[in-house]
Amino acid sequence: MRKIVCILITAAIPGLLFAQFRMVGEPVIIFSSGNSDVMSPKWSPDGRYIAFTSRQYNGIWIVETKTGDFRQVTDDIGAGFGFRWSGDSRELVSRIAVYSFFRRRNGLKIYNIAQGTERMVLDVQPGFVGLPRWCDADEKIIAAAGNQVALIESGKKASILQKQHAAERICFLSESKIGVKNIRNDSLSYLDPLAGERYINLEMSPDGTRLVFEIVGGNLYVVQMDGSGLIDLGTGYRPQWSPDSRYIVYMITEDDGHKFTKSDLYIIRDDGTEKTRLTYTEDILEMNPSWSPDGDTIAYDVPEGSAIYAITITRYM
Repeated sequence: MRKIVCILITAAIPGLLFAQFRMVGEPVIIFSSGNSDVMSPKWSPDGRYIAFTSRQYNGIWIVETKTGDFRQVTDDIGAGFGFRWSGDSRELVSRIAVYSFFRRRNGLKIYNIAQGTERMVLDVQPGFVGLPRWCDADEKIIAAAGNQVALIESGKKASILQKQHAAERICFLSESKIGVKNIRNDSLSYLDPLAGERYINLEMSPDGTRLVFEIVGGNLYVVQMDGSGLIDLGTGYRPQWSPDSRYIVYMITEDDGHKFTKSDLYIIRDDGTEKTRLTYTEDILEMNPSWSPDGDTIAYDVPEGSAIYAITITRYM
């Protein structure tokens, strides 16, 4: 009789059949600056480094996850917003800002972590310059620039095998739509799944099949690379894919119009199911999550904090 009751309860609550995530142990400090605010951690693809920036997104630093050794990569203004690791974890590409007579101009720069060098790949210019993305096995950089799409040689050389396994399509944000560049046939198309809305924080799944994005003042959404299958994930910000392209980690925040008052981390399945709340803190605001390449750890920051934290996660039924 007891067995039958258990079966009925499980059938009545389908969510109990879903896999869930939970924290293992307590958060650990990956990096502490002592007194300077740090934010927006991003794991390198090999898991060796975490790159992060300061408030206002000025400058980039990296810390080795095993040794704790750290160094500053650049102090360029705006470089910390939307930077991207190369696939070999040796370089970062970022949009930088230069101000002249209170007017902002933007350019693109690559930072070589191994050599400690940097080079401009798109000269600073007025007008819109989108966030850069690596593409074509990292041999090129793509970004919207004004009404054009800049496709720039990065200086990296990929092997034949790397070229064969490179994503065929790459996505980027234009001023009002989502651009999709097909590297193989050199075609360019645009997605506008929610016409009239402004898209931000666009991320392509590691397997290259789907996109997750926010709309300003609205929710998180997942869509196929061809624009079909739009799924509303509900309220959420700063999404990041899991390495297996099945789940998304993000934050849900509240504010009083001047500053954040609450923030916790969540994980959700790409179809909108299996939503899991990872953190339950009233006095700590966990923000800007980044999923480790092995899938076992989430790095994040805390507003007005001087450290980058990490939590170990596990799945359970």
